[in-house]
Amino acid sequence: MINVTLTFNEITATISSNEHGMFDLNEVHSHWLSGIEAKRPNRWVRTAVARDLMCTKNAQTPKLASEQKLLSLDNGGSRSTKTYVADQDALISYAMWADKQFHRKVLKAFRQLANNDAAGAMKTAQSAMTVEAREKLRVDSKSFSDAISKAQDNEQLSASHGFVHVRNLAAKAVTGFGTVAAFRQRHGGLTPREYYAANDDWAKLMELGNAEAKIEALLQAGMDYQGIKGLLAA
Repeated sequence: MINVTLTFNEITATISSNEHGMFDLNEVHSHWLSGIEAKRPNRWVRTAVARDLMCTKNAQTPKLASEQKLLSLDNGGSRSTKTYVADQDALISYAMWADKQFHRKVLKAFRQLANNDAAGAMKTAQSAMTVEAREKLRVDSKSFSDAISKAQDNEQLSASHGFVHVRNLAAKAVTGFGTVAAFRQRHGGLTPREYYAANDDWAKLMELGNAEAKIEALLQAGMDYQGIKGLLAA
C-alpha cells in the first residue's frame, strides 16, 4: 500500500492505494472536490490526456488484471459512479486537470528541475504531493529479516532453509526466477529489489514487499519452509 498526501483545491488529505498501487479517483473527488460535478472522474476520462494515458499504459501491460488497469473498472454502476482506478501518473494528471494551482506547481517543479534546482523542485513538488512507502520499498525489510532469524532460532526453519532460501521464495513469487542468484545473473548482478528500484518499477517493488509480508506472517503463524513453499506455489 502507498499513502499519498495531496494538497489541492485548498485541501490537504491522504489517500491510500490498493494492493496493486492503484488509487480510486472517485475517492479523490470525494475528498477534494465534493459537490463539484464538473470535476468528476468520469468527465476527466473523456479528455485526450486521460485517453492517451489509458491506451498507452494498458497496451504496455495487456495481461494486467482489471483492478490494475487504467482508468475504468466497471462495478455495475452508472457512468458517474463507476470506479476509476489510477496509478500515480494518472492521479497527478487528474489533479492537474481538476485544480489550476496544483497544475502550476507541477509546471514550476519541472521548470526548477530543468534549471538544475533540484532542491527547489523537491520543495515545490512536496508542497503539492508527498508519497509514503516508496523509500521503504527500496530497502530490505528489517521485519522480514527478523522473522526469518526468529524462525531459525526457534528451529522452525531447518539449518538448510535459511535467509537465502526464504528470500528465494519471495523473489520467485514476483519474478518467476527460482532464485535471487538466477535473477542477478540475468540482470547485471542486481537483486530484484535493486533492479526494480533502479527502474522505478513501484508496482513490482510493492509486489515484492507484499510477498515478503505474506511470508513473514506465515512464519509468525508457525509455518515451516515446506509449508510456505507449498502455499505460495498453490
